Amino acid sequence: MKTVLVLVGPKGSGKTHIGALLQRRTGTRFLRVEPLFLEAMQELPGAGAEARGFKRVEAAVEAEEADTVALESTGASGHFEAMLGRLRSRHRVLLVAVRAPAETCLERVRTRDSKDHVAVSDHHVEEINRRAAQVSLAWDLVIDNGGPAPEDSIAEALRELLDRPSMPGFPVAIRLPVQWGDMDALGHVNNARYFTWFEGARIMLFRRVGLLSEQGGTLGPILARTACDFLKPVHYPLDIVVGARVTRIGNTSFNIEYAVAPAATPTDPCARGDSVVVLVDYTTSRKVPVPAELRATIERLFLAPQSP
Repeated sequence: MKTVLVLVGPKGSGKTHIGALLQRRTGTRFLRVEPLFLEAMQELPGAGAEARGFKRVEAAVEAEEADTVALESTGASGHFEAMLGRLRSRHRVLLVAVRAPAETCLERVRTRDSKDHVAVSDHHVEEINRRAAQVSLAWDLVIDNGGPAPEDSIAEALRELLDRPSMPGFPVAIRLPVQWGDMDALGHVNNARYFTWFEGARIMLFRRVGLLSEQGGTLGPILARTACDFLKPVHYPLDIVVGARVTRIGNTSFNIEYAVAPAATPTDPCARGDSVVVLVDYTTSRKVPVPAELRATIERLFLAPQSP
């Protein structure tokens, strides 16, 4: 399965620079998007050029032989959302938000080399960037590039993102070593340890959707129930990957599905599980409805089409 890293941000935020940096530092193949759109416009100007441009981008991703590919987009077009859904159905997709102040972006667009970019007026840039600023996705990484950010820190953050463990079909995954003390007298991992593994993946999921923050808050998750189906015994030594995904959102709760598998064979699960998480107001100990913003984030990350 190919990994597709998508840099999303306004025009002038530095996506092209970051993509080139990613290619130099990690060997990731960076696909320049604007030349593909220029080709589409020159081939047949007028209505439909944008849609053809996105089809060219998607075709370039599929034709690339590298295991990891990066591309750039403002995310401001409806065609982008459709392309993203199709890419997710076939590949592991990582979303990186690239941010910079509007004035900085506009000045960068004015002073960059125009031969490799689609020519647009200041007014058009401002309109595109206004829509780009409204794009809200379940980001895997956010880069504040207004400074701009130091190249070393950007490269390190991107390298860490690419190195994250993955499990097909599970947008959230963690990698853990099986410890000698995890085993019981029968020589395999004790069944109680699986629930600790589920907890680790669940906490990562909470962080990804913004449900846990350093600032705390009165609203938070409570585990209402959890269960596990033990499919195969796990033995020391072994590295495992634990995946988590939301499968349903109710009024005040949501369901999480888990899978545990050897890191070397993540599609061959040793165990599967599920749980129900309820949102509670900690000050009153009462259930509360899932906030609209949290619901939208969960739906984008877990309930949109994903890799099989």
